[in-house]
Amino acid sequence: MRLLSRISVTCMFLLGLGATASGQEGRSMRDFEFIRSSSPWLSSRNAAGLGTMPTDRATVAEGVFTKENGALIGNAGSDNSYKAGAQTESYLRISDRIVFYGNLSYSFDKGQNMGGSLLMDPDYNPVNFYESVDTTRGVKNKEMYRLTGGLAYTFKDSRWALGAKVDYVSGDQAKLKDPRFLNVWMDLNASLGTRFAASDAFSVGLSLEYRRTLESLMGKIYGVSGKQYFTLIDYGGFFGTRELFDGDYAMVSPGDTRPTFNGYYGASLQVEAGRRTKVFNELTYLRRSGYFGNKASTKVTYTEHAGNILEYKGVLLAGSGRNLHRVGLDARFENILNNENVYRYNTEVGEQTVVEYISQNEVLDRTDISAALSYTGYLNVENFRPRWEYGVNAAFSSRQSLATIYPYYRSSGHSSISADIYGKRNFLSGKNLFTVGLGLDFMTGFGVPKEDGILANSSSEAPKSFDNYLYRDFEYKTASRAGGSANIRYTRLISDNIGVYAQISERYTSLLQAAEYLSNGHRNTLAITIGCTF
Repeated sequence: MRLLSRISVTCMFLLGLGATASGQEGRSMRDFEFIRSSSPWLSSRNAAGLGTMPTDRATVAEGVFTKENGALIGNAGSDNSYKAGAQTESYLRISDRIVFYGNLSYSFDKGQNMGGSLLMDPDYNPVNFYESVDTTRGVKNKEMYRLTGGLAYTFKDSRWALGAKVDYVSGDQAKLKDPRFLNVWMDLNASLGTRFAASDAFSVGLSLEYRRTLESLMGKIYGVSGKQYFTLIDYGGFFGTRELFDGDYAMVSPGDTRPTFNGYYGASLQVEAGRRTKVFNELTYLRRSGYFGNKASTKVTYTEHAGNILEYKGVLLAGSGRNLHRVGLDARFENILNNENVYRYNTEVGEQTVVEYISQNEVLDRTDISAALSYTGYLNVENFRPRWEYGVNAAFSSRQSLATIYPYYRSSGHSSISADIYGKRNFLSGKNLFTVGLGLDFMTGFGVPKEDGILANSSSEAPKSFDNYLYRDFEYKTASRAGGSANIRYTRLISDNIGVYAQISERYTSLLQAAEYLSNGHRNTLAITIGCTF
């Protein structure tokens, strides 16, 4: 919050100075996102592509306040929340051979009536945990920090470039009502890449990547002693077991921290061809593996998972006079298998109790597929700023999962199709720039929330079905909805190198039918931004 206040005060001070400042239109009137979009290498996984930056410098610093209301949210969301944050992002050409990229950000979220998922993002993990009842909902606070640094070096032989980037994210989330849970998040992503430009019309690149994420979960009870709480263990499709939130032997324990670890390693290949009309392609393969629990001889690793990820990113850029047209295609496939360890505790006379693993049972087979196609038009581009920007986007996503707690199983799946259209117009008058934007969006979905079965006759008790979470999540992800957005921004040029801006944006989305499982079917987001470009 202190960082946000400092940036906001600085920008307001510069805005006040703008009334008496003099100068001509300069680089601070440039569109930061347009600069990024005009060179696909800048947003690729290969940091060596930073050398393609089309200008000497592009920097933005801003503070944002967002207020959201409405129950059109998932099980990890809040129907009444606000978020405040600040960030600075920069591309800087230090010399003919060296280009630097940096990003520094901080955000604080406060949400009311939050419960449901114990982990920050239930869609990310192969095993999840939920509070057993809705009556324990309360306030959650979340803080996130991000630091990113990238560097590209072009050799004396200008055809070759080398780049490296490190992206580090950390944060925590705390629930302020019993049962109270503390999440600590860490995400480290490091990459190293090279780029070879055979000519102005053809270049290739190769990058290697390693990423690791760690989310630690610990619970506490500070209220009435003796009151019992339960945790729902979701192995997939809101299908699993219920355990007492008590003691050191539970999967979610009030006396010990349980981490969820994910590790990724892989490579990306980039190919770009063309001069005035360019085609950029990036193909990525990542191997994912991880576990939930503790990797120690005296503690339990409850589950272990592994999977494969394949991603494609394609961009077509076509220029005509002062106009630029951009077509993008993004596709992603991920399959992940999760196995539950079967174990027992062994204690030899006079020795420490250790964990002995007997076997593994596959409890989840999950596949995610997504694709997004976009078109963006930039008209009357001058000084890296288009007078008109408009676009159309379409996306498809699908998740299919099979959860098995032998001999019982659950098959479930959902898919969604979304589309949006938007337009933005810049009005320049002297040292003043006004930007107005409008957008419309639509989404619908389909699927099967659950289909249960049994593989063999059994007298054992069937696993639990968390239907309140299941149907709420399914409605949120598949119910048809429509929405609109509007924003207006004022930018004042202070000098050739400094500009300040203020923006207000509004977005409203509503289901096209009455909500059945959600408490209501709408979502409203208001955002206020104050920033500087330099």
